[in-house]
Amino acid sequence: MFYEKATWEIGGERQGLRYGENPGQEAALYRLVNGNLALGEVEAIAPGRYLASDTELLQSGKHPGKINITDADNALNILRYFKERPCVAIMKHNNPSGVAIGESPADAYVKADMADRVAAFGGCIAFNRAVDVAAAEEIAKRYAEVVVAPEFEDGAMEILAARKTCASCASRIWIVSTSGSGGGLWISRA
Repeated sequence: MFYEKATWEIGGERQGLRYGENPGQEAALYRLVNGNLALGEVEAIAPGRYLASDTELLQSGKHPGKINITDADNALNILRYFKERPCVAIMKHNNPSGVAIGESPADAYVKADMADRVAAFGGCIAFNRAVDVAAAEEIAKRYAEVVVAPEFEDGAMEILAARKTCASCASRIWIVSTSGSGGGLWISRA
């Protein structure tokens, strides 16, 4: 298997992870570019199938840290079980602080946020539906590190991008690893 270092261009700056598990800790994320892990008929890892492989992952905001990517991966792993109605999972340091189903993405977000507003502050918010303007306006009322959704409707990205501290991500939401590294390889300095 062959890996390459994952980097993203945001605001004209190409960079990899800002930090590891904690600020000040160097880290890098490597995405699988060639090879696979197959056991019999089950192919567990293949290039281009997981969160860490998504070259269009970051669309605005700041470059992520390792904890931001693992929070997104773990939130998406929760959401894959909720497909029928709008659902939101909010993660903070790899722990869910709120998961809720709603009538709309905004309704689901407000309910998930109300589950534990203290823990949700500065966390990763993941949607199983497109983020619309109403949901973006609700998110903008609070501090969030990362927002992940399959897509962002017209006007939603502009609202989130106005908050420079929030990284907004588009993800192929139902193609997610259960390995915590999203099919990538973490390297962190201890």
